[in-house]
Amino acid sequence: MLLDLAQLHKKLDLNVRGIVHVGAHLGQEYKRYRELFPDQKITWIEGDPVICEKLARAMQHDDKVNCLNAVVSDTRQTLEFFRANNKQSSSILPLGTHRVVHPAVCYVDSFSVETITLDELARSHGFHQSNFLAMDVQGAEGKVVEGGRQFLQGVDYIYSEVNRDELYVGCTPLDSFETMLGDLGFTRVELMLHNHLGWGDAFYVRREPTNRFRTLLNQLMRPFFRIMAESSRR
Repeated sequence: MLLDLAQLHKKLDLNVRGIVHVGAHLGQEYKRYRELFPDQKITWIEGDPVICEKLARAMQHDDKVNCLNAVVSDTRQTLEFFRANNKQSSSILPLGTHRVVHPAVCYVDSFSVETITLDELARSHGFHQSNFLAMDVQGAEGKVVEGGRQFLQGVDYIYSEVNRDELYVGCTPLDSFETMLGDLGFTRVELMLHNHLGWGDAFYVRREPTNRFRTLLNQLMRPFFRIMAESSRR
């Protein structure tokens, strides 16, 4: 993490109720999460099965941690997952300017994978009550958001890697990413960019804290409203 989460917590008095970290790698943030939020559940999501197995072994001592092997995107589809030689730059997107700013990093192999959305994972694994989302998925953060709009209704904080330049081909640029999050009710409070590299980290908060009762009520009433709308068209 480029941003100091402890300082963010001190500044904003974060009321974290569960953490979901997409693009976990080996869970390098675990110590900081536990220092700041010792009683909260952590859901790690890692796309590389080899890395995820190592992560699960490292986390087996903590019964409030769940490790999921999944590649999160905006829809269900079959894609190539590209493995990088440094293990941390692996992605579902081809390398773009990354080749120039990090010339020592390259893809060494790939495998086909069935992607899944964050909304589907939240429903199937029960982490929909978590309100802190971290994303580090090498240019695919916008896709995670697009496939997690329902889950994001209950999220108050987002820590994300962001791209000013096209480090990965087809990645969501910073301005578009922030427009997307703005439409979902989030505003950026911190940003740190490696200007010469074209990427960085940003922290977003919901403009108003989530009202989970209202969110649940809306979800429960949605089918009723749909039936009423269909009846009015007949």
